[in-house]
Amino acid sequence: MEDRHVGIEDFVFFMMKIWKGMLSQMRPPKKLWDFHSIATDFRGVHNLLAKREKKREQQGYMWNAIKETPNLDERACYKALSLLNTNTNGDAFLKMSPEERSNWISYNLE
Repeated sequence: MEDRHVGIEDFVFFMMKIWKGMLSQMRPPKKLWDFHSIATDFRGVHNLLAKREKKREQQGYMWNAIKETPNLDERACYKALSLLNTNTNGDAFLKMSPEERSNWISYNLE
């Protein structure tokens, strides 16, 4: 997977475009440029993007762990991935040994 970083200039341009669209849809604030609220919006978007990236990375780790688990055919791998729909299950699964993963998957597919 390609590691892509967004430059600060691109990020600021993107956020200013969003802010401009929001201003056009609501009455103007008391201060046209309320930097505190802009910074808060930036932090919120940044946090959402970070959470999404973390979830994608965790899903990749889980899929690799499933593929390394012995005694699983392709169909069982896909079913196992659907069992790991919560962070708690995913964290516990990644801490298991390959044999424990195999037993856990077999137990849940019965």
